[in-house]
Amino acid sequence: MPRTSRKTPDEDQREVLALRAQIEDLKKKKDNQYSTRMNWKKEAPSDLKATKTYKNRENNWCPKHNMWTVHKAEDCKFPDHKNEESKGNEDNMKNKWQMANALVAMQDEDNNTVE
Repeated sequence: MPRTSRKTPDEDQREVLALRAQIEDLKKKKDNQYSTRMNWKKEAPSDLKATKTYKNRENNWCPKHNMWTVHKAEDCKFPDHKNEESKGNEDNMKNKWQMANALVAMQDEDNNTVE
């Protein structure tokens, strides 16, 4: 029966490290290819109503996504961050006023019970 050569732990560790390095290189290469290939989507047009054809699909500029998309801007279902921020601020102010009024009411109750 032939003897199989066993690797020492050091050899295994070196092999694992080499394979990890190869995986990282492949991931970086893939990410770089994707970002380079999709850069055109981020270039805003001078005319916001303009269209671009890419791979036989018509693309429209979407101001909410801030990129070229297949859907039209008026059909976009992406939440409008500007409106959400202002709504959030209004809700936040409303909550602050409610808290302030509740604190005043609690202080009034404390003052009335102490007397």
